[in-house]
Amino acid sequence: MPTSSHRINQYFTWRHSGLDIGGDFTSPIYAAETGIVETAGWNSGGYGIQVIIDHGDGFKTRYAHLSKMLVAAGTQVQRGQ
Repeated sequence: MPTSSHRINQYFTWRHSGLDIGGDFTSPIYAAETGIVETAGWNSGGYGIQVIIDHGDGFKTRYAHLSKMLVAAGTQVQRGQ
């Protein structure tokens, strides 16, 4: 899990293209896999502060509804960082 919380709020379905993991404002978020931060900042499409990590081979993860960011676009991150 990319966070200390293990509460799944919403599963992947045909209408929802991701897995929502619940947490509070103090829960740290960790990279699910090694990659390069593609986007880090505000998303006005409903995600608020978000980070998108490109892991290569067409695989990306999005971390959204964040209270703050500790990375910038272009940063190389390791799994668990």
